Amino acid sequence: MSARRWQQIRDLFENICDLDPADRRLALSEACAGDADLRKEVESILACSEESPALFDATPPEVFPELFDGIPAAGLLGRRIGAYELVSLVATGGMGAVYLAKRADGEHGNEVAVKLIKREMLSESTLQHFRTERRTLAALDHPNIARMLDGGVTDDGLPYLMMEYISGEPIDRFCDARDLSTILRLRLFREVCAAVQFAHRNLVVHRDLKPSNILVTRAGTPKLLDFGIAKVLDPGRDDDSDASTVTAQRIMTPAYASPEQIRGETITTASDVYSLGVVLYELLTGCRPFRISGRTPHEIERTVCEDDPAKPSTAIRRAAERRSDNGSSRITLSVERSDRTRFGQAARLSRRLAGDLDAIVLRALRKEPHHRYASVHDLSEDIRRHLEGLPVTARSGGLRYRMTKFVRRNAPAVVAGMVLWVALAAFLVGLVWQRDKAVAARQDAEVQSIKAERINDFLQDMLASVDPYETAGHEATVRNVLDKATAKLENGFFKDQPEIEAAARMTIGATYCELGLHALAEQHLTTALEIRTRELGENHLDVAESLDALGLLSRATGDYDEAERLYIEALALRRALLESDDLLVAETMNNLGVVLRRKGKWQEAEAIYREALAIRRSQLGDQHEDVATSFTNLAALLKNRGELDEAEPLYRDAIDIFRASLGQRHVRVAIGLNNLALLLMEKRAYGEAESLLREALAIRRIELGDEHPGVSRGLHNLALVLAAQGKNVEAEALYREALALRRKLLDAKHPHVAYTANSLARLLGERGDWEAAEPLARESLMIRREKLPADHPSTAASLVVLGRILLGRNDPSRAEPLLREAVEILQARLSPGDRRMTEAKLELAGCMIELGQFEQAERMLLGVHSNLQDTDENERMAARPVLKQLIRLYEAWNRPDSAKQYRQLLPRASSDEHAD
Repeated sequence: MSARRWQQIRDLFENICDLDPADRRLALSEACAGDADLRKEVESILACSEESPALFDATPPEVFPELFDGIPAAGLLGRRIGAYELVSLVATGGMGAVYLAKRADGEHGNEVAVKLIKREMLSESTLQHFRTERRTLAALDHPNIARMLDGGVTDDGLPYLMMEYISGEPIDRFCDARDLSTILRLRLFREVCAAVQFAHRNLVVHRDLKPSNILVTRAGTPKLLDFGIAKVLDPGRDDDSDASTVTAQRIMTPAYASPEQIRGETITTASDVYSLGVVLYELLTGCRPFRISGRTPHEIERTVCEDDPAKPSTAIRRAAERRSDNGSSRITLSVERSDRTRFGQAARLSRRLAGDLDAIVLRALRKEPHHRYASVHDLSEDIRRHLEGLPVTARSGGLRYRMTKFVRRNAPAVVAGMVLWVALAAFLVGLVWQRDKAVAARQDAEVQSIKAERINDFLQDMLASVDPYETAGHEATVRNVLDKATAKLENGFFKDQPEIEAAARMTIGATYCELGLHALAEQHLTTALEIRTRELGENHLDVAESLDALGLLSRATGDYDEAERLYIEALALRRALLESDDLLVAETMNNLGVVLRRKGKWQEAEAIYREALAIRRSQLGDQHEDVATSFTNLAALLKNRGELDEAEPLYRDAIDIFRASLGQRHVRVAIGLNNLALLLMEKRAYGEAESLLREALAIRRIELGDEHPGVSRGLHNLALVLAAQGKNVEAEALYREALALRRKLLDAKHPHVAYTANSLARLLGERGDWEAAEPLARESLMIRREKLPADHPSTAASLVVLGRILLGRNDPSRAEPLLREAVEILQARLSPGDRRMTEAKLELAGCMIELGQFEQAERMLLGVHSNLQDTDENERMAARPVLKQLIRLYEAWNRPDSAKQYRQLLPRASSDEHAD
């Protein structure tokens, strides 16, 4: 038996297994007309299922191994792929198989799923589709999407994908097994919508959304699976990798496929909206909108493309009537509890679905893509409005509808209003106000719907215009799409719809900024602000959004003064137009705090960071990714001030939250690892710091590509920790790679360019290459003097490096004023025992010794030594260079007894040193 035949048997079994015997016989007769063997197989499985309800929880080869041929199961179980061993077969298809694998090297690790192509299916076309799936999954890092962990080719040439293993149930079985209420089903479905919308934002259309591809974990988290036939702007495939039914040589699952998929027309995000509509229909009613099992391709096409589905409320009534006519016993079912059949107290459940939910589902199932919801987000939002008792956009609704919604949301007030005439009069006044507000809200919803539909048409047109094989990699494809979208906007695509044009430019500009293409981002974001200010006036939330986005861009380009101005203006607007604890207010506060910290305004930054953190905790709880971002920013500030022990737990907590909410490979995880590593460097825990930085750099390369500002940051920081350990050859290569990348991607005077130039200059100076080091140090100092406040610690760092280089070139008279300035800056900003302060004073003392300023040098060195005695164990590791400088001082000063005294202390300081 082929895998396709098995799938046909299984689909039919699942369609009828919950029906009463009479309904089963009728359904079998319809589905198996002319196919006696199919009926026989299904009837035999129905008989077995009475004794073994978990029959279909096993994979087909485990149940009927003799029915399957050509499946590479027996030969591959026990085989190692990387550090993992294949332990069991999870699923099979016409193209390959998915295995459960566990680590075989004794190290701790989670179970993973490994997808392998069958050897007999290998072809250039198959490999191209497999590579497309790999690129697709690599682009999708979302808590509700199964993550890709690795991919490659086995030693004997079998392509594989290694993915997060999801132990869960299909969403329909999960809901039925736990008797989930309609409300809980809707909330769970909205999480699925969030995952699909995320895929759409990354230019991926799933094309095979169905309950078996949406597993729910024991914790109740839905996970979207199987992007094997997802559209990343690629042509249709002719394989059968997921064992779905093939109709007219097109891959799909007909029961969930949209009319345009059935007809072989262009696939867009609207196709996924339709499939989600089918899934929602099934979750609410227990049945599908159309019966297509056993039908010919022509009959399937006619049914899906021409027949109108019954309303969900009607489907519930009809199913209950069939059960009653057949004399079956009725199951007691409350509105908020439903057993697996969903056909208990049908009248009450039908009333629960009638109205809003009927309208929402049927709008998602419209035959014409442009008449469905403009996006999955809009579908989810209508469900949210229904759950909150608000009017939904799927219903035109008149005054009676809006009044009904009002009364349901405000029942106590209505009842109280009926008691007293005075209260009744007040209620009527309020009702008129509410009516006007509802009309305005509906009109606004209609306008927003039109805007969203136009933007969706625009994005779909972009999606269809790009050939993924013209470019290599996710970033290149997105850049290609953005460039084509820009051309359309410049040619007047939204000529008569300025607000929609502004929204489109905001999206495009923000994406360009994420890709590090700052000049292109500025073009769109500036135009969007101009349009919004002209059309909406200066006091509007959309204007605040544009100001905030431009602030982020200015921050990315190193123009901190402009970023601060923009953020202050955006914050003032949001505070004036929103509640004081609104999350948008906290967002702008956080952004402003970052700029204030980078400008060295630490006291102001701390106050605003803590206020933003308080808002986020009150609104989101302690485990949200935005709270983790606030932890990270506050920790960075504490680290800048040398408060390492206070900062470290904040960094670690942030990483834990990011991993839990965003996945192991998200860029925010990389940022968290990077920040913690830099702190550990301050504490001289170099081994752990290097490990964290290598992991962070790997994540950034995978997620961002090789040419991105975030990758340059990872290269620089890894070089820092290598240089601290004396691994200078590798460190120099990484510094040079980071500097070249930053000069290519950033403005020539960006503070990040200064940072890397200064670090490389320092490394070159330590090995005595003064000639190569000096121009880099001067470049760094010039940029920092121009871009940062005069008293910024980073400016002091450049002064120290340049001063050290001049000392190395035997020019202490030019070095001294630079080093004195550095010490003055740091004394005003840092604690006396801070490592940076110690380093600057040691360099200045060395300069004084060269110039014969022995008494000044002595006072400075003794003060440094005294400060180090009062600090923790890690800082006392710095005692050795201080002692060596004191010995040098007394030898130059011709005081041998004092030199001998400190030389005797030197071995003890040395014995305290240890390798991490």
